[in-house]
Amino acid sequence: MPERLLSHGRVLIAWADAGTADPSGRRGVADALLAKLVAALGESGTIGRLCPTCGSTMHGRPVVDAPVALSLGYAGALVAAAAARTAEAASVGIDIEPDDREVGDLRALFAPRDAPDLAGWTRIEAVLKADGRGIRLDPSRVVIEGAQATHPGPFEVATIDGPAGHIISVAVAAPAPR
Repeated sequence: MPERLLSHGRVLIAWADAGTADPSGRRGVADALLAKLVAALGESGTIGRLCPTCGSTMHGRPVVDAPVALSLGYAGALVAAAAARTAEAASVGIDIEPDDREVGDLRALFAPRDAPDLAGWTRIEAVLKADGRGIRLDPSRVVIEGAQATHPGPFEVATIDGPAGHIISVAVAAPAPR
């Protein structure tokens, strides 16, 4: 699958197939996608990672030394990336899932309520990433009403047209008032 780039409002989104690359090769594909998105926003910088829990630069949320918010998602060999200027978005989150994923394994996370459908799950995951806490925040506490996540939040959320056989959702936090 060739690399794709599209715009969704103030967010640039790209995806590519990392093929049979080992995890370190998949990171290379992810970093290349992020660098292309940063350049498409007219910026440049070094892509890295920063774990908010342990401070490691070996894993965690992608970061760049430029005024750009970044996010990554993985579904098997597919890598999805999102970027937005921090003047337009305080943070961004992206999630991708194969459209044939069974959501039954999510039931325990949401009990006694029903688990969301797959598109709902990708929106929740995108919000968790944009929030910065990821799965350290209980996914069942995310409240999405239409195109808004109100808790935690606020975030704008959307499911977008992605690669065939996959669902991609993004979440965006408005920039802080100046």
